Amino acid sequence: METLKNAITSEFGAGLIGALVGGAASLFGAWMQSRSANKTSRETLAKASAQSAYEALGTIQELMAGKSFIGAGTPEARDEWNRERTVLVIRAMGAANLLPKSQERRRTQARKAMSLIKDWDGLTRWSDHEAVTRLLVSEARQQLGTFVRDEKEPPVRDMAAVVRQELEHLKRERKIARLKELEREGEERGLDEPEEIAEANQLKAELGVRHSSELA
Repeated sequence: METLKNAITSEFGAGLIGALVGGAASLFGAWMQSRSANKTSRETLAKASAQSAYEALGTIQELMAGKSFIGAGTPEARDEWNRERTVLVIRAMGAANLLPKSQERRRTQARKAMSLIKDWDGLTRWSDHEAVTRLLVSEARQQLGTFVRDEKEPPVRDMAAVVRQELEHLKRERKIARLKELEREGEERGLDEPEEIAEANQLKAELGVRHSSELA
């Protein structure tokens, strides 16, 4: 009788332990499933935010495509453009802030590029302002777009230095174009105006050439 009692007790204990282990496993499984679901939800939200920032920046590019300013433009037109651009950059920055900590470098690079997008004051050439803005918008969009598409993170660049290089390149291209224009006029009618001769010589000195044909 005692043996039977011990057997029943042993079986009950084993069953209880099994039930406890099974219950713990079920709880752990449910916790892991919930954790995985939360992670997926956070990733989905982060990508949706990056997509929103990407699209806001794309709108800036679209707006620029429809603008053509002569000289400084009108104050009203400048204000309108600066206001539109500012709103879109703020929206893009806010959305980019929701990228996860694992994307800190990508988020920082995108934000730095956006922070360098400035108002147009009418004194800077519109073509220069447009070129720099497109450059910075493209950099930020590349950082955000590759995250959305699960692509490799783009390399980090010093965008302030890239902007300076771009402006120097544009300035040099204008000098080359002007020198070629003066040389063409000189071949057609001869440069007899002292101002034109002085300008041509100055451009040659700045470009380090005796004739534009020496330029690659």
